[in-house]
Amino acid sequence: MKKNEFFSTYKKNLKNFFDFLSSEKDIAQFYPKSLGELKTNSRLLNAAASANTVSINIPLIELKLNNPVECGSKTDSFLSIGGIIKFNNAGILEQSISACLSVTPHCDIHECEHFCTSEMLANQKYIVRRFHFDIDCNQVGNDRPISHIQYGGNIHDSQKADASYYLISSIDLPRIPSIPLDVVQVFNFLMHQFENDLSLKFKQPRWRGIVVENDSIWKSHYIKSLLESTGKKNTFYEWACKQVAFR
Repeated sequence: MKKNEFFSTYKKNLKNFFDFLSSEKDIAQFYPKSLGELKTNSRLLNAAASANTVSINIPLIELKLNNPVECGSKTDSFLSIGGIIKFNNAGILEQSISACLSVTPHCDIHECEHFCTSEMLANQKYIVRRFHFDIDCNQVGNDRPISHIQYGGNIHDSQKADASYYLISSIDLPRIPSIPLDVVQVFNFLMHQFENDLSLKFKQPRWRGIVVENDSIWKSHYIKSLLESTGKKNTFYEWACKQVAFR
């Protein structure tokens, strides 16, 4: 699949993704504050069908988990997902998806050996896990994997307003090389691994069709590039740090 064909096909399926999140009434009711922006993204992708550049914001979607995070006391636990994605027909793609696990204890949790490193106060929100799923074709120097996963990563001041982070914000490494995990794939595996009120909705045929099509788009371009480009001259890590997958 040529890169122009890849981005044209990807745009169409990304629109199907946002349509699913915003048009299924029994799904959209769980994140009413984000619904407007999700619908806007769908309209932008429809209008951008012939455009060379797409830039969209993925609004924060927060879902309460049915299997609470264990912190030594009863908690309310949440999964939140958000980020940005930009791409163009020239083969440049940028994505930064953040997934956070947070807890709100029902009572004070004192410093203890087995569950946490410091105390948690009742009714305060704490981020206990944070992952980044990044694709960065605009990087300079080929010094890090274009597609990578990070645990923690840099946290902007605007993201610290509503919660305390049980992470060291300044640690921005390692960037773990991975296949490109785009927003569709990230949503799919998170909805399967974390039980919430939407879990069953993400097992219906309409959603599965979006994921299968998305996987096919990536396999026909990225995996083919991987097989054609890697060899004795390059290690997988060296290849992962170059833009060849999107050329």
